[in-house]
Amino acid sequence: MEIDAVFQEIIEQLDAFDEIREKIMVLGRKGIRSCSEAIKKLHRREAGVDQVIGEARTTLKEMLGIAAQQPKIHLDSYFEGIYQEFVEMILLQQIFKGDALLKPSEFDPPVPAVAYLGGLCDAIGELRRAILDCIRDEQFDDALKYFDTMEKLHDHVNSLDYPNAVIPDIRHKSDVNRKLIHATRSELTVAMHINKLNKNLAKLDNL
Repeated sequence: MEIDAVFQEIIEQLDAFDEIREKIMVLGRKGIRSCSEAIKKLHRREAGVDQVIGEARTTLKEMLGIAAQQPKIHLDSYFEGIYQEFVEMILLQQIFKGDALLKPSEFDPPVPAVAYLGGLCDAIGELRRAILDCIRDEQFDDALKYFDTMEKLHDHVNSLDYPNAVIPDIRHKSDVNRKLIHATRSELTVAMHINKLNKNLAKLDNL
């Protein structure tokens, strides 16, 4: 029957898609683990972060290479997680180094604008963690610098006037970051006042 030939072709295409999908999913999980490890190393100022970032980059390029073998198959959704983690990792490293932020097209490999925005929003959240670490270590100059970056990045994201269909989930992440910024501002202000008070008390004790 003709229908057998029809379904044979359908099955062949679906099998090809499923094989590629499985490979990309496995690599995606591997790449996300590398990004997470790199972010932890960045926060802890540990050695070897460039090597882990290189591993994440290699994994992402391998995923893109596999996807290119079947250009007619839509695999974009399988890249969302790794793209955003990759962007978050790279941006966080640049912020800690004091480097200018790369544009989406300047990444290696380049990343889509929406995925870049998602990773940038996640990096804003990671800056709160960095600020809390600075407060604990009484490194208030760095804390203020990171907080200023948090606010500037959030203001730019919040200024984007696009519907959710164009920048899915970005508005939600922006709302979450707004709350994080308010909480961080309060905690940083209190910590700085307490630090100043302690220093003044110490001066009085030395009189």
